[in-house]
Amino acid sequence: MDEQCIKMRQSVPNYIYLKYIIRNIGAASAVDMKVSVNGFSEKISIAKDETVNLFMIISMGKEETVPFSILLDYWDVEKRAHYNQEDGFEILVKGTEQIIKPKEHTLPTEIKNP
Repeated sequence: MDEQCIKMRQSVPNYIYLKYIIRNIGAASAVDMKVSVNGFSEKISIAKDETVNLFMIISMGKEETVPFSILLDYWDVEKRAHYNQEDGFEILVKGTEQIIKPKEHTLPTEIKNP
């Protein structure tokens, strides 16, 4: 998959190939996880010490900068605690160079449910 996406990116320069890695370093599994990328969501679960790779192909069109907002919303395995975490960055394209510019990154925050 990686090789096919890289070849496609080389032949079609207005597309960007992005691999985003989520790793669970917590004490237990993260369940009912909702991963939202710029408003597009998917549900997954991640076992303790597991790594999940998200592969994205982004159409840049005529844009030189694309903002990204990634939100992770999840529960611990016993459903006792609810957390969220955000990661923000921009992808800048200058000719054939691609630059990732970090914006905002938060540590997991527990959400207090009534």
